[in-house]
Amino acid sequence: QATPNPNRTLKGMFNRKWTNIAAAPNSSPACAVAGREGLVILNMGPDSITQRSQPSATVRRWSMALVFKDVIWKPSDYVVTGSNDGTVIIWDPSRPSDSIVRKYQDISRSINRLAHKPDDPFFIYGAFSDVHLLGWDIRVQNARSSFRIEMQRAPQDISCNPVDPNAIAAISSEGQISLWDVRKPTECVKQFHAHSAYNGQCLTWHPKGRFIASGASDQTIKIWDISSVNSSKFNIRPFCSIHTVAITTNRLQWRPGYDTQISSSAFSQDTRLQVWDMRNPNHSLMYHDLHSSPIGGFVWVDEDIVWSTSRDPQHANESNIVQCNMQTDAVITAGLLGNTSADFSPTAELAVATGSFHPRSEVGLPPLLPRRLSPTVKQNAAASKSNSASGGKLKKLEKNPTEVLSMVRFQPDLPESFVDEHVLDPELSSKSAAICYLAACYR
Repeated sequence: QATPNPNRTLKGMFNRKWTNIAAAPNSSPACAVAGREGLVILNMGPDSITQRSQPSATVRRWSMALVFKDVIWKPSDYVVTGSNDGTVIIWDPSRPSDSIVRKYQDISRSINRLAHKPDDPFFIYGAFSDVHLLGWDIRVQNARSSFRIEMQRAPQDISCNPVDPNAIAAISSEGQISLWDVRKPTECVKQFHAHSAYNGQCLTWHPKGRFIASGASDQTIKIWDISSVNSSKFNIRPFCSIHTVAITTNRLQWRPGYDTQISSSAFSQDTRLQVWDMRNPNHSLMYHDLHSSPIGGFVWVDEDIVWSTSRDPQHANESNIVQCNMQTDAVITAGLLGNTSADFSPTAELAVATGSFHPRSEVGLPPLLPRRLSPTVKQNAAASKSNSASGGKLKKLEKNPTEVLSMVRFQPDLPESFVDEHVLDPELSSKSAAICYLAACYR
């Protein structure tokens, strides 16, 4: 008999309409899924995905309160759902019946997204489709919110700073990112346009607090360095931009254990869960394509296991739930790319560089955050290249291409990468032997 493997890739199909998923606390192999068919608790593995309970089954359906737009669970023991009619419902999944603990309905507009306060699992935020951000302590019986922010435009998503629990960020439908201090809800700390008008969809705060990633309907994911947001020298430019195949990115999450990797799903066109690396935004790092329709929601359980849900395209009333081990079953994008590059030199000589693909485990990882050089530093580096002894080494290399040469000395402002093609500085050399060697050793 085979030993059960809790980390194996699994797929289940259910006769329900679910678009959101949340992981259970304390590393429990269970999740909550929610959508138009209410709330259901699933057991994830070890060999199959099965239904544990359906808390919403015991509740009489009323208006749109059981049509859920979002669901959160971890780190609280309570499941929290946000509905189409603005109702926030607190559920106790351990109760066999009468699972509802309490309800809140301050605003009768749809809830776009929910979030936990990082230092208090019992305090939650909700982003409403009017202009409000509200907050509740779910232990309090009072049906009114204890926290309220009124934005200029409807917030599409909300995220909390894991390092500073008083800092929250929201992205509006017009593509504006707003940063707030919850201790001063009437004063916006900073507001800037991240995406073009009517394109903002989602955002998420980096686990270490330095970056915010935002997604939109303009085929881009942008990473923003907000470490100097309170400084007068804050530069409102993306740290890097990722161009996606899908027009609309609907969910973003940082991959646990990998500070430079972020994952995304799309509303349409792209049915894959993509993982991107900030150090190489030109193409995705890996993906899984186990869904046949766009992913509605996903959540990382650990650094390798991700759970996701989607609607079945062949059966409108069914949903697919997938557990994927990205370490063993993801498609590594770099392995699909060509590993040969060619270019002509200024003297009409042809240089061809080729090599073999090495798995990431065999390649030294680049620095976490490459240092960006200012124009002045770049000019000084260029001058030093032409005036230092390194120029002599390059000339020597042109006569003897096998001599060891450090690429860092000639391209100090070019961070290491896994891109298979690099455009070399034409000032380095016009000799084919030198160009081939540089392209081959710096890959």
